[in-house]
Amino acid sequence: MVEEFMKVEQKNSGIEQLLQQLLDEIAGQRSAMMKIEEALKGMKEVAGESLKRIEDLEKREGEHPTQQPQIQYSFPPPSPSHPAGGKSPPTLERRMDPPQPAHGLRIETRNRGNVEGILGIP
Repeated sequence: MVEEFMKVEQKNSGIEQLLQQLLDEIAGQRSAMMKIEEALKGMKEVAGESLKRIEDLEKREGEHPTQQPQIQYSFPPPSPSHPAGGKSPPTLERRMDPPQPAHGLRIETRNRGNVEGILGIP
């Protein structure tokens, strides 16, 4: 009889542990659901504010249409046209000599020490 009582007691303690685990899981799920609900409420508030802003902007656009200022460009007068076969106006040509190097500068001395090339092949 004592043995049967011990077996029943062990079964009861096992059942109590399972029930406690289930209750803990349910409590965890409830807290997660509450967090989700709070997040959804925040999202609804933000969405409502965004829609209100959009409506306000649309009303403002209807009341005060925005016009871009027109820019007036001024161009020089066109050149006189030439008769067919005529020459174009003369162009100004000028010969430019390169400037003389300063005194004492070494010119074109780069790589002169390596006459045979990188690999030593002439």
